[in-house]
Amino acid sequence: MSDAAEFSFDLPNGEVTENTSYVAVPAGRYKATILDISMRDPVALGWKVREDPQRDLAPFVEVSWGIMGNEEGEPSEADGRRVRHRVSLLNGKVDKNGIPESKTRADYIRLRDGLGGKEEVIGRKLYVAPASGVARADSIAAITKELREAFVGLEGTIRTYSFAVEGEEKDGVGGLVLDN
Repeated sequence: MSDAAEFSFDLPNGEVTENTSYVAVPAGRYKATILDISMRDPVALGWKVREDPQRDLAPFVEVSWGIMGNEEGEPSEADGRRVRHRVSLLNGKVDKNGIPESKTRADYIRLRDGLGGKEEVIGRKLYVAPASGVARADSIAAITKELREAFVGLEGTIRTYSFAVEGEEKDGVGGLVLDN
């Protein structure tokens, strides 16, 4: 007689017995690895204009980080979780404190190039844009490929935040923490 014949059990019916609401990653600083990075195109995604077409429909870079531990690298409740960071490609001031919108891009360039948090990166680029005349979809694909080759696998320290939208918990990356 086989082992399976000796053991009997009821087949589960697939009933959901626990809360399935998303639980945001607690706000804090974590050691993390870039798992994926891609250029995103709101036009191709069918996004609608909310306020300013220039800003609302501008392509951006989305970075997916995998959390490995707390800021000191020790185990944390967020280990193995994934958080996303939307990186604007626009220039200008992002908040009332006058922090340039390009600061986040500059920090990613510093991470890629192994530079400290205070080193200047004016003139450096996050990626090389394809030549003009290339179809938008082909440009997005080429940029994504270049970004993945340069960034996937890089490790750094990130700041996360959490917030609620219409009662639903969300989280994200607020920025990189670079050594000076």
